[in-house]
Amino acid sequence: MNKYLNLFKKATYLLERLSSRPELGGLQISNIGIQYVGVSGKSPKAYSFRFPPGVVVDGRIQDKGQFIHILSQLHEAIAPGKETQIIQVVGVLPSSLVYTQSFNVPNVGEEKLEESVMLNLQMISPLPPASSYMSWQILSESPERYELLGAFIEAQIIDDIKDAFIASRFYPVAFEFPSLSISRLIATSARTKDKSVLLLQVSSDGINLSIVRKNKIHFDYFRSWRSIQGEESQISRDRFNQVIVEEVRKVINFSMSKFKEKIEATLLVTPGFEEEVKKVIGENFSVAIEPLIVPAQGMSPVWYVAFGAAMRDVMRSGKPEEYINLNKETSADMFFEEYAVSFVRLWRNIFIIVFGFFFVLFFSSYIFLRTQRSSIEGSIISSKTQVNQEELALLRSKADNFNTLVGALQGASNNAGTWRAFLEDFLAVAAQNKIVVERIDVSSLDALILVSATSPDNTSAISFKNTLSESGKFENVVIPLLSIKELENGSVGFSLSFSIKEKTL
Repeated sequence: MNKYLNLFKKATYLLERLSSRPELGGLQISNIGIQYVGVSGKSPKAYSFRFPPGVVVDGRIQDKGQFIHILSQLHEAIAPGKETQIIQVVGVLPSSLVYTQSFNVPNVGEEKLEESVMLNLQMISPLPPASSYMSWQILSESPERYELLGAFIEAQIIDDIKDAFIASRFYPVAFEFPSLSISRLIATSARTKDKSVLLLQVSSDGINLSIVRKNKIHFDYFRSWRSIQGEESQISRDRFNQVIVEEVRKVINFSMSKFKEKIEATLLVTPGFEEEVKKVIGENFSVAIEPLIVPAQGMSPVWYVAFGAAMRDVMRSGKPEEYINLNKETSADMFFEEYAVSFVRLWRNIFIIVFGFFFVLFFSSYIFLRTQRSSIEGSIISSKTQVNQEELALLRSKADNFNTLVGALQGASNNAGTWRAFLEDFLAVAAQNKIVVERIDVSSLDALILVSATSPDNTSAISFKNTLSESGKFENVVIPLLSIKELENGSVGFSLSFSIKEKTL
């Protein structure tokens, strides 16, 4: 039994290694530094780097050169010696930069939902719509209306951070804010699934309070240490406790007036302050209090924000854009682009290795058979006077058979380049049209070639056929109408036949 279990584990590992799914990490930016968590291996990888004073102030980059330098150090720690490797990340922005607001829109149908939401976002935006990025996610749905959460940020802030990421070989597939990242970790706990929860986070930037209902952020509020400190040289313990009580009371009262619900529990992400914050809240409010713990991964609360961001793609439900994304492009588009590039790169390398292996095999066989031929011919000459004509004829027949094998191997070796060129051209056209090739039936490059494939839609399949016809390398390209079938996942399966023009071989 253990033998089969080990074989299964090895097969699973091999499939994971052959997957075209790129690695994704969470990268949190704060006033004091950056934190990265990657979840591609057996256990999360965590790295942290501090900024020199003045590099980031109130969440905004003040020294872009130093910011890029620290990111480059992080890149070297994640991928030592691989300066050109692109690392995909979900960037977590400082809470002070992001504005959030929940709102409702009538249920006008999914096809008109985005248009309706964008109009409402522009109306409620605290920033000029032309110079800001905005995003949204669905909180709840009923036959009458959608309840949504909108987020807003200055476009220049995103552009500056994204430029720095790209300069240091990080590829941001999405940008979000800390409480949204942590909400994914809350969603892993069945105890909070149907509860209204207050999430209280104490970080190096300040205090973040959020209302989580059914594992989704409905309200997010941030107060920086600078606003708490005021004109004082430091924040006293009494002042800290007073602010905790004031802000928790505000959020609880807001929940009662806005959602008509009482906060049922308080989850703490307060590294180093758990007991003190728990005591202060317990003395002033009648509510269950417990620290947020993610025991399955063994992560310290210090890393929860970056870890939750890294889980963004893992916990997607399959919808095109389930979470708020303050990036200019949607994460769905960027994930698809990276998956496609990674897939083509992976299988290009596999084809090169396979053809290289067969070339070495054919060449070695050629050398071996040539040596055998020379050896046999020498034996025939040396024993010519000792054998009769019948034995000589038999030896000549064997030599002819060897000659035939050598000729066949030489032809196969010479055709390897032609086969490779055909497959590279064909697969390049397929990738360009988002076609996934499942099977190619071909006996020789002179015969009719049959292909089974899938495409995102009928238009992509027809575009693929037209591209092949217009390339000048293929002819008689036909897609039988009866072969086009819609698959369960919404894509389209079809069959294709064509031949290669002789002058292109």
